[in-house]
Amino acid sequence: MVEAVSICEETPGPVASIVRAAILHHDEDKESIQRAIEETGLEEISATRAQPGHARDARPTHAHDGPSRAVLGMMRVLLTFQENRRSSTPAT
Repeated sequence: MVEAVSICEETPGPVASIVRAAILHHDEDKESIQRAIEETGLEEISATRAQPGHARDARPTHAHDGPSRAVLGMMRVLLTFQENRRSSTPAT
C-alpha cells in the first residue's frame, strides 16, 4: 500500500490524487471513503479551473489527460445532479 501511495504522489494529475485519497481511506467505512474521494475531486476541479485554458479548453497532450478529463467530467455531472436535487427538495 505504501508503494501505491508513493506512485500516486509521483504521478501528476487528478486521477492519481483521487486514487491516493481512496487508498489512504481504504480501511474506513464506505461513506468516509466516498467523502474523501469527493473532497479530493472538488479540490482537483478547483485547481483545474484556476489554470489558464483549463482542461475543457485543451486537447489531450499526454496519454493520461483524456482519462483525467473524463473523470473530472463525470464528477462535474454528479455534482450538478446533486446540486439540482438539493435545490428541488423542499425545505422542512
